[in-house]
Amino acid sequence: MNEFPGKSRLNPFYASIKERRALTQEGAQKLTQHIVLDISGSEINYSVGDSIGVLPTNQEEVVDALLAYAKLEGKEEVIHKKTSECLTLRKYLTHHANITDLTKGLVKEVHEKLEESPKKERLGQLLHEKAHDELKLFLETYQILDFFEEFLEGSKSYLTSDALISFLKPLLPRFYSIASSSLVHPKEIHLTVVLLNYEVRGKQKKGVCTSFLCESTLINTKMVPIFIQPSNGFTLPQDQNAPLIMIGPGTGVAPFRAFLEERKATDARGKNWLIFGERNRKNSFFYEDFFLPLQNEGFLELDLAFSRDQPEKIYVQHRMKEKGKELYKWLQDGAFFYVCGDAKRMARDVDETLHEIIREEGNLTPEESKAYVKELKKQKRYLRDVY
Repeated sequence: MNEFPGKSRLNPFYASIKERRALTQEGAQKLTQHIVLDISGSEINYSVGDSIGVLPTNQEEVVDALLAYAKLEGKEEVIHKKTSECLTLRKYLTHHANITDLTKGLVKEVHEKLEESPKKERLGQLLHEKAHDELKLFLETYQILDFFEEFLEGSKSYLTSDALISFLKPLLPRFYSIASSSLVHPKEIHLTVVLLNYEVRGKQKKGVCTSFLCESTLINTKMVPIFIQPSNGFTLPQDQNAPLIMIGPGTGVAPFRAFLEERKATDARGKNWLIFGERNRKNSFFYEDFFLPLQNEGFLELDLAFSRDQPEKIYVQHRMKEKGKELYKWLQDGAFFYVCGDAKRMARDVDETLHEIIREEGNLTPEESKAYVKELKKQKRYLRDVY
């Protein structure tokens, strides 16, 4: 049975960017954008809590530079390892290859091709079996372009097209939580995207997919290959009267904008509570024009944690603790507890604070509070979408 475009990674739908607007103001540490994808003409039907996979395009100037250093034209024909499709090397590098992450195989290939020189000797030392840690650090420190620039520039050595692609990882999709309800926006998918800027060995770099979405893709051109990634239970409860507690700092607020759009559209009677956090209210209050009216009309209880707006840093878990009594009462009344965002620190801190609140407000032992949280998870009332 043929699946429609957008159903899977192997058969994406080509959406266009209908709108891009900044969610951050001047002075914000990072640029975050609200992006509206036009999916008119597709059979895509998404639910709140779902994500989309985006198949990005590598930056043209990076592809050009790699080809130049490898002394290749880009017209060479290569075979895609997975699909057996025959395509030009340029097309393969642009759409199918991870041209950022350096691999041991590529280091070996360049080492073999280099003429005798201090550079060749250095790579030989790195590839020695006893230099495992040094090689690991080297692969983490260098991106492919920087590696080629340092070791191939000015050299007579060249790479064959087949050798080059054999040592490149595949270009993987990037996933973004959907920030809209299909009931409200049936022909659109909304995203909350932060433009990733970072430094590698003193050089400024940009995230492959975030620059593709936020900068390089022209408005109203069908250039964004997407597919739906259904949520694994991270969605609204069937009971529209159930209260919701949503913890969503930064771009983690995206699915909760969708939740609230849908609850509003369906006239759901359950209470809604959002705890949002960012660095500064002045320049980083995402969707302020959406959340504040909902708060003013009593549809949403809203708590804000802007970490840099006062001498001491305040995060979402601190707001949870301040409202611990109320939060525990909501849980006792059957609330669903959602967390979306950073897995490394935020989700862990929120989890610890949740256990602490339950222990203190419920007058429970540590073991009993763990059992309480375990039961929440079992009932699918403690749901996380962390990354």
